[in-house]
Amino acid sequence: MVSYHPGYQSVLKDPQDSTRQRMVAIGFGFPAPEIEEGIVVHEAGVDNRTAAELVRFGQAIRRWNRWPAEVASTRVLIAAGRLIAEGLPMYAAAEAAIAGRSPTMWR
Repeated sequence: MVSYHPGYQSVLKDPQDSTRQRMVAIGFGFPAPEIEEGIVVHEAGVDNRTAAELVRFGQAIRRWNRWPAEVASTRVLIAAGRLIAEGLPMYAAAEAAIAGRSPTMWR
């Protein structure tokens, strides 16, 4: 079993054609918003409203094709939620977990 993200970071890291031809690909999308919200609530320990806001933000980033190269995964939405659950303001948590900015850049 192999986990592979096509086009992730560099084309130089893609497997050779002969290797890919020996694999079966299964594509995964993101869960429906209401399911993803439930995952964020359960895994991050935030309330439904906070989870819904994080999921809406993640969806907006996913629709934006230019930047960032990595979309807002459910994993980073959970990370932002955990920061919020620990008391970090939502903007700072989203900036740290989703945008990947340094705490020195927080407003």
